[in-house]
Amino acid sequence: MDAVQELDGPASYPKEKGQVTITPADKGTLARRVLGVTKDADFDTLRKAFERLNKRSDPAKFPDGSPEQMQAAEIQKRVHWAYRFLTDDISITEKRFRSLEIE
Repeated sequence: MDAVQELDGPASYPKEKGQVTITPADKGTLARRVLGVTKDADFDTLRKAFERLNKRSDPAKFPDGSPEQMQAAEIQKRVHWAYRFLTDDISITEKRFRSLEIE
């Protein structure tokens, strides 16, 4: 079984034979690698990385039923999982107000 899938993560991370135990610290490291951010990244950095990768991996940019579209969908699942994992302990109110762009 897939190690991250056991932890409600993306289906294709990492593939190992047998049961693999991933600690929360390992999940955090994996999530930061997916988004390409450092350990001390703040919410704004996480949000910007998520938005950039989410846009780049939009399956609608590829022909319907193509292998590229399926790969983009898998990448997008990883990006969403990583963002949810890294922002899980940030309050909903803070997420909403920190995402506002006020001129």
